[in-house]
Amino acid sequence: MVPVYDDLNGIFAYWSNACGDLFNLDKDITKDELPEVLRWCYEELWSDADGSYCYLAEKNCRYGIALINEYHEYTAEGDPGEQNNFDRAVSVASDLDAYLAKYDAPYEVFIGKQTGFPGHCKEDPANQDQATELVLFFYADPTDHIDKKVYSEAVDWLSKNAYYSCCHDRRRKGIFMKDLKKHFRDDAEKIADFTLRCIPTSRRKSTMTQRMRFIRIIWHR
Repeated sequence: MVPVYDDLNGIFAYWSNACGDLFNLDKDITKDELPEVLRWCYEELWSDADGSYCYLAEKNCRYGIALINEYHEYTAEGDPGEQNNFDRAVSVASDLDAYLAKYDAPYEVFIGKQTGFPGHCKEDPANQDQATELVLFFYADPTDHIDKKVYSEAVDWLSKNAYYSCCHDRRRKGIFMKDLKKHFRDDAEKIADFTLRCIPTSRRKSTMTQRMRFIRIIWHR
């Protein structure tokens, strides 16, 4: 079974958000200020159109690039409960790990149980349980860069297998903020959640206040 963490603080840190904005802790930085190996990942691998959330990150003080998929109410099939989302994330993660085992690549697949962005339950607006995250982390080495072919294979596998619900086909194909409004015009909550997901957790002053503000703006456009 892949490793499961209840808390990623202290072992996993971000150097970018899913939109490609760069930072070090709470300070905005430029591409030239990235550690050399992360700059290579940013220039050669990072994309906001692969279907998974893509981040520059570090785990246990080692730099790399992360592909993250979240499991919550909007990705649920059948029962949208927390355990069902967790079980689905673990199942997909196990399959992904088995698929990548054939490659000699420095990677790790793990689960963050309720470590993702706070969800929003339509049946219970007060429910703010956080999403479970499936994380594929490729470790980057300054002298031995990540194999682009292996990385591309992983991206492709996730785009086809991370989610099974047809309502997420568009997202898996990389239709992001500029098209989400058109495709989900009747569901402003999804757009608001996606927008907030691009904001680093450390920078969210009041998540619910920002979320409701985004929803109001989207509904009136």
